[in-house]
Amino acid sequence: SAAIIDFEDVPHLMVAGTTGSGKSTCLQDIILTIAAKYSPKEAVFYIADDKNTLSTYSELPHVVQSAFSRKDINLVMESVIEVLDERKRLLAGAEISEYNKGHKEKLPHVFVLMDETDTVIKRHANTDSTSAGGIRSALEEIAAEGRSLGIHLIIASQKPIGRNVDTTIRDNIPGRIALQVTNAQDSRNILGEKGAEKLTGKGDAIMKLNGTSTRIQCAMTTPEERKKAVKVIRKMHS
Repeated sequence: SAAIIDFEDVPHLMVAGTTGSGKSTCLQDIILTIAAKYSPKEAVFYIADDKNTLSTYSELPHVVQSAFSRKDINLVMESVIEVLDERKRLLAGAEISEYNKGHKEKLPHVFVLMDETDTVIKRHANTDSTSAGGIRSALEEIAAEGRSLGIHLIIASQKPIGRNVDTTIRDNIPGRIALQVTNAQDSRNILGEKGAEKLTGKGDAIMKLNGTSTRIQCAMTTPEERKKAVKVIRKMHS
């Protein structure tokens, strides 16, 4: 699926589906595709994941900062907001593509990767509402302002309902991949329409890019294959 997503046109992406639908595998395949296609000078990653789903990718040379605990996730999001603010000053209203055409030292595209976004926000809310609010606020700011700055959200969510992943975030994410969900309302929360509740699971998905829906099959990769891919990518850039 990553190969047919142009992040210039679709700056942010949400992947959602129930447990066992293939959501996390889809997210990880997208990460590997970006890492294989772009060098660390062209694309960098910030990873926020308190379930360790994405820990394998912390070894990629593209990773600037990663967090696998609640306290560190705040630090990652603060770092991304610092990058966002710095780029607003540097670009002064220009698009990243315009800036890179006129400068020898190119700015890399920044990908903020978060698995189980609803769980991250909910867990922080249960322990510290200020922390959860900070994460939600950061996601809102990146979703709203990141496009022209070359800062992209790729988030996965099991149940992106309003109290977890609110409409301000969702409305600014034009790319959606819905895997199998439990009911039509969950499908509407992801795609704005029903249909994902009828998917068969195991990577069967509906991809919606800028209003156009397409039925797709996400690739199946094993943890061992993904670890090997990380090693290969590391060698490519060593």
